[in-house]
Amino acid sequence: MKFLDLSKLGRNKCSFYFALEQYLLDKNDDEVFFFWDIYPSVIIGRHQLIANEVNEEFINSKGIELFRRVSGGGCVFADEGDFMFTFITNNTNVNDTFKIYLNKFCDALRKININATFTGRNDLLIDGKKFSGNAFFVKGNRSVLHGTFMYDVNIENLVRAITPSKEKLISKGVESVRQRVVNLKEHTDLTMSEIKEALKSFICDEVIYLSEDEVNLIREKEKDYLTHEWIRGNNPPYSLVKEKRFPNGLVNLRLDITKNKIKNISFGGDFMWLKDINELAKLFIGLEFTIESIDRVLKEVKVEEYVMGITNNDLLSLLFD
Repeated sequence: MKFLDLSKLGRNKCSFYFALEQYLLDKNDDEVFFFWDIYPSVIIGRHQLIANEVNEEFINSKGIELFRRVSGGGCVFADEGDFMFTFITNNTNVNDTFKIYLNKFCDALRKININATFTGRNDLLIDGKKFSGNAFFVKGNRSVLHGTFMYDVNIENLVRAITPSKEKLISKGVESVRQRVVNLKEHTDLTMSEIKEALKSFICDEVIYLSEDEVNLIREKEKDYLTHEWIRGNNPPYSLVKEKRFPNGLVNLRLDITKNKIKNISFGGDFMWLKDINELAKLFIGLEFTIESIDRVLKEVKVEEYVMGITNNDLLSLLFD
């Protein structure tokens, strides 16, 4: 795997790295690993509702910028005490990708006496506490796995910036964010730079760089991820909300129903999407809102091909139980 050295570019907004991922996915078949160097940020998953996840009053008062990424999963806070990373891979199987690359991290960290474990759907833990959360998406025959490494994150700002639902915290068996996260600094005397160097050396065997022209192309693409439409999206009217937590994440459905017909339906939540979820939603537009009508459509499609770990029966139970 090739390591993309971005050190000469200094610190950037998260939007730059979103654009860089898209550029590398399309460029060639190289598998690439790189680190992000960012400003304090809150990054929400592709289908999450800002109002449910973010304390906007607090982040605005602290100058913490809000971004929406391409991948699914949950909301994260990152600052200068955190380093983020991306794997660009040729593996499109979500479970295999998490297993292969997150276990590489665990192996590398054990070599420097940090006893990390891969657990849950996408987390890295030390002594049962999370220091790394990760997400995934596919484009064509390539994929992106990216995530966070908490080294010396401001926990107070993290707790106040992110407002996950109480139900979500209960489902993980803890009472607060502070009780379920940990900084790597508490478990090692190594600096952040030394940890990053250890990961790079263990995972990669070649170093590459971006040309000036490539950087300019990426900065142009970055603008797409800074628009109001991308970050805040459209908020169509709805008359019914259905929400349920499954083992692989929270799914929130907002439906606009008129005369018992579905005029619009949108998916939200911290689930991992595998195919364009909007294509799945379109299948239900115009249907009668009955279990029989929706079940007929579901006989022609597999929901788990769009949403990780969610079956056709799960979707029916969410809508009608």
